[in-house]
Amino acid sequence: MNKVIKISVGLSLLMTSASIFAVAPAQVPVTGGVAEGSVSGATKGVAWPSLRFVAGSGATADCITDKLTGLMWPKNGIIGFSNGASPYTPLATPELNNTDATHNQVAWSLSGSTNEVFTAIANLNTEKLCGYSDWRLPNKVELKSLVNYGAVSPANWLMYGSGNSGAPVCDGACFANVQANRYWSSSTRASDASSAWVVDFYGGYVGANGKGTNRYVWPVRGGQ
Repeated sequence: MNKVIKISVGLSLLMTSASIFAVAPAQVPVTGGVAEGSVSGATKGVAWPSLRFVAGSGATADCITDKLTGLMWPKNGIIGFSNGASPYTPLATPELNNTDATHNQVAWSLSGSTNEVFTAIANLNTEKLCGYSDWRLPNKVELKSLVNYGAVSPANWLMYGSGNSGAPVCDGACFANVQANRYWSSSTRASDASSAWVVDFYGGYVGANGKGTNRYVWPVRGGQ
């Protein structure tokens, strides 16, 4: 079907079905939205680097850099930030090689006037993990960037790569002790200041929890 469209006085443009469809297909953007139909922060998709995760060496051996985002993460997904017992008081000296998951959990804000999770990370900065003192709590988007939605278990994928078990086959490096559970982000829920966003590494769920809840903590540096 042909259609005449007037685009200015005295000038018309004849559109045919052939001319409408004979155009290059547009690239589908990766929206980054958390709900179907959301286009907030839309960006074009980018190919993953051939070695996405690269382990440090020497002073940075306990950290991994994500070449896709440029962010640096501790290799250990459960640094010991707390005493491991309710009310999970932040440790003055975090246990960098901790393997007990309960010693990682901290409340975002236990009383509404104290910020346990930020105290925990401030204490980490005094230890200068991998030589740096600018570690911080990742925002919701940064934390979600670690989730591989094509993997059965995002946590296992980060530790074992595409194999999900057995010998590590990660892209150059593997994380350790990543919990298939919810980690705090620094992002407060806009509709409820008493809640903050979490990312669950069991299935990639993104939701909000009350700030008094004890959740896992995985700091990051770089970006922003």
